[in-house]
Amino acid sequence: MTQQFYSLLTKQGKAKLTNSQVLGTKLNLTKIQVGNGGDKKGDVVFPTEDDTQLVNQCWEGNINRIYVDDKNENYLVVEAVIPEGIGGWYITEFGIFDAEGDLIAIGGYPKTYKPKLTEGAGSSLYLKVMFEVSNAEVVQLKIDPSIVLATQDFVGEKLVEHVAEENPHSQYLKKVDYDVAQGVRFSQLANLPIYAEIQNEEYKLALTADNNQLVILPNQTILWRGWKTFNTSDYSVQQRTFSYTSNKTYHLRWSPQEGFQLLALSDSNYNPNKLSHDSMKFDSNYDDVLLATLLPDKDKPIIEKVCSDKTKPCFESGWIKISAQAGEGSYKAGEHHLRRPPIRWVAQVKADGKEGNQGNQEILDATFISGSANTVDDETDEYGGVAVAFNSEKYFIWVPSQNNDGKNGSVIMVWDGWGTKPTNESNHAFIKNSSIKVIGWY
Repeated sequence: MTQQFYSLLTKQGKAKLTNSQVLGTKLNLTKIQVGNGGDKKGDVVFPTEDDTQLVNQCWEGNINRIYVDDKNENYLVVEAVIPEGIGGWYITEFGIFDAEGDLIAIGGYPKTYKPKLTEGAGSSLYLKVMFEVSNAEVVQLKIDPSIVLATQDFVGEKLVEHVAEENPHSQYLKKVDYDVAQGVRFSQLANLPIYAEIQNEEYKLALTADNNQLVILPNQTILWRGWKTFNTSDYSVQQRTFSYTSNKTYHLRWSPQEGFQLLALSDSNYNPNKLSHDSMKFDSNYDDVLLATLLPDKDKPIIEKVCSDKTKPCFESGWIKISAQAGEGSYKAGEHHLRRPPIRWVAQVKADGKEGNQGNQEILDATFISGSANTVDDETDEYGGVAVAFNSEKYFIWVPSQNNDGKNGSVIMVWDGWGTKPTNESNHAFIKNSSIKVIGWY
C-alpha cells in the first residue's frame, strides 16, 4: 500500500542544509504554506524532492514555533495557526519555506477542511508538521512575535520552564535569597538581648512546694526573646513536677530546648566547681533562665523566686522604724532569703511625725539621706545618712551618729539646698525618729 502522508526535504532544501553545515551558517525557516492539491474538495498529493512549490497554495503564514523533536533529534517540528477568519477550503499539502522564499520541505497532510466565519462557523486551525533533516543544529527560526499566535501547549510548556527557573524574575528577590534572609532575620530576632519574662504582675513563676514535691502551676506564659510565647500548660504534669530532698539546695531553670529542670547544687554535672548557689555563674542568660532557688530549711525549703523583669527589685525590707539617736535603736537587722546580696540598693526615709521632733511624712528617696556626707573621720562633727550592708543571710541598717553616748544625735538631717551646709542652723531639721525601707536589685 502506497504511503499517503509523509514529508521530505526537497533537493533545494538538502542543498541549503548541506551548505549551511559546511559554512557553519544557519538556515532560517520562516514561512509555511498549505494547499488543497488542486481540487476544491481536496485532492491527495504525493510530494517529491523535485517540487519547488505546492500544487495549489491556499494560505501562507508565519511559523509560530520550530523545535527539535524530543524523541528523535533529527526531526524538526513546525507549528503554525491559521486564524479563524481565513478558510473555505480543504488542506491536503503543506510546504516549509526559508527566508529567501525557497521550498525546503514538503509533505502530504490528512484531508482537513478549514471553515471561515462567513460560512456560519469558524475556528482557528492548529498545524503541527514534522520532517527529517540530517543535522537539526543548522536550522534556525526567525519569527516576528507581533504577528504569530502561541498554542496552548506552547504556553503551558513555557510556563513550566518559567516556574522551574531558579531566577525567573531577575528584578525581584530570589526565593532562595528570601528564604535565607528570613532565616537570618528570625535567627537575629532569636538572638536579641531580651531576657525571658514571666507574664504576670510579679514577673515570677507561680509554684508550690510540699511533701518534697515542687509543682509548677499551669496557665503561665513565658515570653522568650520578646516575641515567642511558651505556656506552662503546654508541658505535661510530669514535666512540671519535681522531687527534692529537704537538705539540698536546688536551682529551678527553664530553656526553650530543655523545658523545666530542677538541678541540685551537689550535682557535679551541674556544679562541677562546687560554687555557692548565689554565684553569678548561675544567673539567667537569654536562653537559660534561673526561675527560683530552693534553700534547705526545717520543714520546707525556702524558695526565692527570681523576678524576670530586671527593673523589678529583688528585695524590699518594708518600713522599719529606726532611731536617729545613737544606741541600739539606730541599728536593725533581718534575714533576706536571697540567693546573693543585691549589687545596688536605695534607702527610702520617712520621718516619723508622731515620735520625732520636727517630723513630717515626706518620703525622701536617695542612697544617702543627709546634708552632710557619711564619713569615717572620727574628728569630724558632721555625720549623717543611712548605711546598709548585706551578707549571705542577713541585711543590716543603721544610722551613723557623731558618738555613742546619746548626745548630739542628729544623724539624718534635711537641709535647704541639699548638700550645702546651711549658714543658718535654723534652716535645717534634725530628725530623731524615722522609718527606713531598703530596696535592692541584682
